[in-house]
Amino acid sequence: GELARVSGVTMRPYMRELLPLLLDALKDASATTKREVAVSTLGQLVQSTGYVVAPYVDYPALLGILLRLLNEKELTRREVLKTLGIIGALDPHTHKLNLLTLQGEGHLSRDGVRGTRQQNDNEIDRENNEGTLTELLPSSGLATSSEEYYPTVAINALMRVLRDGSVSSHHLMVVRSLMFIFKALGLSCVSYLPKVMPVLFHVVRTGDDGLKEFLFQQFTHLVAIIRQHIRRYLDDLLALVYEHWNRPHLMQHLLRLLEQLSRALHDEFRVLMPELLPRIVGA
Repeated sequence: GELARVSGVTMRPYMRELLPLLLDALKDASATTKREVAVSTLGQLVQSTGYVVAPYVDYPALLGILLRLLNEKELTRREVLKTLGIIGALDPHTHKLNLLTLQGEGHLSRDGVRGTRQQNDNEIDRENNEGTLTELLPSSGLATSSEEYYPTVAINALMRVLRDGSVSSHHLMVVRSLMFIFKALGLSCVSYLPKVMPVLFHVVRTGDDGLKEFLFQQFTHLVAIIRQHIRRYLDDLLALVYEHWNRPHLMQHLLRLLEQLSRALHDEFRVLMPELLPRIVGA
């Protein structure tokens, strides 16, 4: 990993020899330190060589392995999240082609990606009554060959960390990884937003100043991605803007967010000007 930082893209020809070794290390459940080093090295190699997204295509089991590592307390989640963010996310078409090379769910299972089955109504009711549902975006019923499967699993893993206040130091990295996925999905990310946006709004209100600043930047990028689909969350976004209006260090980011909203909503945004203009002039 350190050698890759120095060598840069000159290390790229050796990636096909190095990555199988890293995958073997990541699968070694008997050596926690070995896996931690492998995760860190993988991120450094990908970042230094620009070998983004391609590792998921060349090594289909990689995503499943990294997602499982998020749930293991022995490993530092920060490194796993950082590596997920560095590698990036597959676009749906490439992901679908990738799945065709795996020869079905049997191959996926051998590589460590657990398949899913459809729950019946009794099971769902029982889980609701017992309060055991932990996923914001249910993946039950999604086959591993589905285009929605991997984004759903990845976003669920990230949201579990984001909802956990005890690991707030990792929240910035989680949001960064989440935005990588949304950028790759494009407008397809809209279907995930009803469950994701309320959590992000909560994090803005409870996070520290650095996280608030970063989140407002990411909201601006998100509006650029989903454009007019942001109207569903406009009231909540404006409420956040007004709550943080008197914070000078956030003003630049708030104005950029408003600018992006005006571009996305056009005439729909004009009705807000009587309320916004006095605030802008008085800022």
